[in-house]
This record gives sequence, structure tokens and C-alpha cells, in this order.
Amino acid sequence: MPDTDVNRAKLAQFVAQEIMVDKRIPAASQEAVGVVVEEARRRAKGIDNQEKALSLRLRELGGLIRSAGDIAVTEQAKLIEANHVRRAVKVARTIEEQIRERYGSYSAGVGTDMSPAQREASPYHYWNEHKADDVQGYQ
Repeated sequence: MPDTDVNRAKLAQFVAQEIMVDKRIPAASQEAVGVVVEEARRRAKGIDNQEKALSLRLRELGGLIRSAGDIAVTEQAKLIEANHVRRAVKVARTIEEQIRERYGSYSAGVGTDMSPAQREASPYHYWNEHKADDVQGYQ
């Protein structure tokens, strides 16, 4: 969505709604909401290839807010602060992003984390080739 004052206010309302729905995390400071808006702007540019826009990937942003709230609760803070959100940005990533960062690609990660015996026994992975099979891998 376009990066306007009205849409930034709607994103701030979304942050408040996520906090109210969760009921276990503290309220967010104005600076923390600003960091969430900056992250939405960064994701719109980096993931969605949209200039001067805010990301509408609300499930991911909601996870970011909850993660920041968990960090604040762990530190027994009364508010979610900007530094909690910044730390949550580093922590709250999808499993695919974590695997890609750690191993370089998803298939390399799967291949690394499975033992040769697991690969041999698994009927679902592309590297299994059985001479009696008509179909190999994911074809």
C-alpha cells in the first residue's frame, strides 16, 4: 500500500490490534511503532519491489510484533521499545530464510541435516534413485 500518513496510522492501528489480541505482551512505544513502519517500508522495497510503499505482509509483521513483545516480557519491560523490535527483526525470520542463511539454499540445508541412512529410507527426496522405480524424485 502507498506510504502515506493515513496508511502509517493504519499500520500503527494494526500494531495496537495485534498487541490487544495477544493479551500477553505489553503496549508498544511510539518509537517501536515507528520501527515497525520502517520495517514494513523495507520489506515493501526488498521483497515486493515497491518504492514508497508499506508491505501488507501482515502475518509476518504480526509475528515481528509478537516476537518483540516476547523479548520485552523476557526483560520485564513495561513497554515494547524500539530496540526490542530491532532485535526481533533479526530473530523473527521464516524457517526458509534461516535455512538459506545457514546453508546457502534450501536443498543444501535438507541434504546437510539428513544422515545417509535417512536419505536412503526417505521416499520423498529427489536424490533417491531406486532401480525398480518407474518414477524418480519429484517428477
